[in-house]
Formats: sequence, structure tokens, C-alpha cells
Amino acid sequence: MAPTAQLLPLKAFHADGTAALSDILRAIYYGVQNGANAINMSFDIKTSSTELQKALDYANQQGVMCAASAGNDGVQEIVYPAALQSDVMGVASTSDQDTRSSFSNYGNAIVWVAAPGEAIVSTYPFSSYAAGWGTSFSAPFVSGGAALLHNLRTTFVQSQAATAVAHAVPLVDSGMGNGRLDLCLTLEAVTAASCPQDYSVSATPSTATITAGQQANFTVSAMPLHNSTQTVTWSCTGAPPQATCAVSPSSVTLDGKNAATATVTLTTMARGFSLPLALPRYGPPLQPWWPLVACFAWLAVPVLLWAFSRASRPRRPGLAATAGLLAVSLCTYSCGGYGTPPPPISPTLSTLTLNPTTVTGGAPSSTGTVTLSGPAPAGGAAVTLTSSSTSTATVPASVTVAAGASSATFTVSTSAVTTSTPVTISASYAGVTTTASLTVAPPGTPAGTYTLTITGTSGNLSHSITVQVTVN
Repeated sequence: MAPTAQLLPLKAFHADGTAALSDILRAIYYGVQNGANAINMSFDIKTSSTELQKALDYANQQGVMCAASAGNDGVQEIVYPAALQSDVMGVASTSDQDTRSSFSNYGNAIVWVAAPGEAIVSTYPFSSYAAGWGTSFSAPFVSGGAALLHNLRTTFVQSQAATAVAHAVPLVDSGMGNGRLDLCLTLEAVTAASCPQDYSVSATPSTATITAGQQANFTVSAMPLHNSTQTVTWSCTGAPPQATCAVSPSSVTLDGKNAATATVTLTTMARGFSLPLALPRYGPPLQPWWPLVACFAWLAVPVLLWAFSRASRPRRPGLAATAGLLAVSLCTYSCGGYGTPPPPISPTLSTLTLNPTTVTGGAPSSTGTVTLSGPAPAGGAAVTLTSSSTSTATVPASVTVAAGASSATFTVSTSAVTTSTPVTISASYAGVTTTASLTVAPPGTPAGTYTLTITGTSGNLSHSITVQVTVN
């Protein structure tokens, strides 16, 4: 940050991270009285202190610039000394994608500016280095920037430093003060230096939840920095299987001041297939004993009439005999007693149905049913089957309707497809052909949570932002 700056380390905290307010006050007064130009305070306390206010007022009066961390509770709350904004620049933490760190406190009452605070490499005990997280790592970026300002202009004071630092990169998250620290903009605010063109990217919303078959939309923005007029080309990666991610328009041209936006659309594919319909029940063929029942019914009617006649009228043997003969004749005729019975009518193919009519390729198959116009003859009826696309759906060469039955079923097996594919299944018997349509669909987007990476590229510059999509 400021490689020529001299450091004055002052130990006010114990090894376990605790400290007495008196030790903190002594360190502030000692630093001011021993020529410090900027003070970094990577700590926060929850209660206000009149003595702390006085110490920082004294530092301000002596032209010392101060920065303090906003705290790591991840909430909007008041902490000190960050809340003493007339004397201190409170600093929140951001990620490498210019979003608020989940642990960072926020709120404009304590945050003047934000700075990176995740995976910051710093010195570590035993002469080593390690990565750290927290607003304690964010605040030194601002105090280091204050040191650079002092190097440019030794008369700089706290209020001037705060005004220069406020020239920051706007953030989508609320409660982050003036935005993310941009040292080039900070220095440009007080010198004639020219910053290279650049831009930042952001996306809203950061998360979305949809059902397979639906779309998720996000708005991605490119904010010009340093009066950038670059053309930014968008790309999107990380889409789940059986889904596509597109950005429209695919590129935007910055005007140097205003954000340029585009729409990111994740399109998913529905899963599953149509549920099977309830198949109708087919009654069994007429059994041979039913004609006998009909004959006896014909015979029973005149016999009953004759019996009632005997009970109520004088006997007339001639009439009774005639009625009996007539009943026997009718029964014989209805039961086929006269002449040669007509030959049976050969059944024809009546219908072909598929259930379900839409399936996922390679998943549970469809069931086909062939139905004849009547019972199949002795030996059964062999119905020929074909498919218009054997690479997508296959059927057996034939299916046999058992003798005396009027229908039979068969299985349609399918293969995996990448696009929805229609297939025609045909059945032929006794010179009659019927068809049915089957739609074979690709598998839908699997359920899960996915991370999309949206990247804006301009020449050698490339900035990315991520969003999360949950597919149910």
C-alpha cells in the first residue's frame, strides 16, 4: 500500500485479544505525540466512551488520519471507534467479487468505506505468513491509503482524507458507506494523476430458486471506473445439465459514468414424463353356456303361463299342448336348432394405444395395447409392430392376442435423447394398420444448487461475479 511508510507498532492488546481501555488510550496519545500521521485501529468495542472520543478528537486536531474496523458480527450495529465518524473512517469488509463479506458489520453509521477483508495474506508468528479474514484486515488498506495521501500532501488532515477516500467504487449491498476503496480514484481526487480505464461488475439478485422447467433471470451490471468507455463482452458458465445460460445483450459499451446492464437467463428443462392413464378393463368373451341359459328362459315363460292357466281355468289339453309346442319351437329356433349356424366373423384390428404418450428417453418405458374388433380365433392373432425411429424407440416384431381374447400389450423401449423426439408406432393385422404417436423427451435439469459465474471481458481485463440458483 505505502512501501516507504515507517511503522510504529504499539501493543495495546493481550495475546488472548483482550485489552483495557486505558491501554488503548495510552497507545493513541503516544502515537500522536510521537509523530504518527495515520493510525490504524483494527478493533471495536460495543459501548461508547467519552475518553475514547477525547483521545480521537485530540488526534484529529493534530492532523492525524484514523481508520478503524467495523466489526465482524455480520449485523447492523453501532461499534466504536468506527461510529466516531468525525474523527475516524470506519471500514467494512468485501469479497473479491465486491460483495459484503458475510461476517462484516454494516450500516452507514459505522461504515465510511469498504475494503477487501477475505484471504488477506499477512505476517504471522514464527516468521511466516498466513491468510486472514475480518474487518481487521480491511482497515489497514484505508490507513495505508491515508499514508499515501500524506506522502502526496503533508498537510492532509482527517476530513480531507475522508473526502478523498469517499471516491470509491459503488457497491450493490446497502450499508457499505461510500463503496469499496479504490486507491486510484482516491489519489486522482487530489492530484492530476490519470487512472487506467477499468470497470466493476455486479449482479442482482444474488440467489434464485426455481422448479425444473422454469427460467431464472438476473441483471448484471458493468460500472465504468476512471471514465471508462470500454466495450464489455459477457459470458456465463456453470449452468447445470440440461440447462442453458445466456446473456442479452452479449456485450455493452460503457459511457464513462453510468452502469450498463444486461439480462442473464438460465433456462432449465422439466423432469419426468406423463403419468400412465388408467387402462380400461375388457370383458371376457361370451361363454358357451350363455345360449343354454337363454333357451331355458324362453321355455320357462310359456310353462309359467300354462301353470297359471290351469289354476284359474278349466283344463283345455289342446291349448296347453299347442302352447308347449310353440315354446319348444321358439327355444329351438333361438338356440340354433334349425339350419346351419353362420360361420364366425374374423376380427380386425380396432385400435392401438400408448400409455404414457410422453416418456423420458432411457427411463421407464411406455406400454402399448392392441385391441381387436372381437375375440381372436383359435391359435391367436399375431399383430405386426413397427417403429418409425428404431434409434429412439423400439418395439417387438409382433404381439399375439390370445385365442378368445380381444387385446394384448407390449413394451416400447426408448433410448436417451438430447431433444424432444416424436416417434410413430404402427400395428398391422388382417390388412388393417393403425398408428399411435410417442414423444421421447430428454432428461430434465437435476435438482440441486448451482453457481453461475458471469464474466465481463474487455481486452486484457476480466471481472467476474457469481450467483446461486437452486433447482427444485
